[in-house]
Amino acid sequence: MKLSIFSHCALDTISIDGNSYEQIGGAASYCGLMAREFKFDVNLFTKFGSDFPKQYLTEHKINLINSESDKNTTKFSISISGTDRTLKLENECDPIDYSSLDADGHIVSPIFHEISNDVFKKIKDDSNFLFVDPQGFLRQKDSNNNIILKHENTLTEKQNELATLFKALSHPARVAIIEYLLSVDTCICGDIVDELPLSQSTVSQHLKELKEAGLIEGEITGVKTCYCINEVNWKKIGKLFDGLFTTTYKAKSCC
Repeated sequence: MKLSIFSHCALDTISIDGNSYEQIGGAASYCGLMAREFKFDVNLFTKFGSDFPKQYLTEHKINLINSESDKNTTKFSISISGTDRTLKLENECDPIDYSSLDADGHIVSPIFHEISNDVFKKIKDDSNFLFVDPQGFLRQKDSNNNIILKHENTLTEKQNELATLFKALSHPARVAIIEYLLSVDTCICGDIVDELPLSQSTVSQHLKELKEAGLIEGEITGVKTCYCINEVNWKKIGKLFDGLFTTTYKAKSCC
């Protein structure tokens, strides 16, 4: 059976708890090699640069279609620390070209927008059997090139900020910490465990939550701990809450 695969090859730099190594990646590589294991004849529509070891694919008798580019290969860095995983786009190769070839099935598995809507339509029109992995269509990058998934969010920025704040203040221990920091009106350099009916581990965890929400600033871990209310954000937070709670409720009747 003949199989056509549409996807970028990639070079991945993987860091796990500070230890790094590089390997080939991308759905083009994995799908192509696995398809050959199942004895498919594989035509791989992809793009890569001179930095990609194409012999790794050709020695497995994978046919490369319009694959070589003047640009370097699409590259990702993957950082894994504990349960945290960050995927960052380091380089992006050219989009994939399309030409009609006889195939029993098509696999479309982009990794980052290398397949245009026009090319996808042509593949779809020519295919008797089509499998689509949508992740590459849904991926976006933020201002730091970190990969995020596209999602429809009809909520406003203000509504999302308020939700984050409500979540941060949804535990009485965090409310107690904020109240204490407001009462001393200064930076705390040291431990506040003696001031609150909470264990050290509990305080540390809640300080982390408050800092991530932007309610406090400073160093909350290590030998030198020193933290306080984030004054800039606290004023902003006050305006957000004022805007919500000063809204007049005018319902004439209720249930």
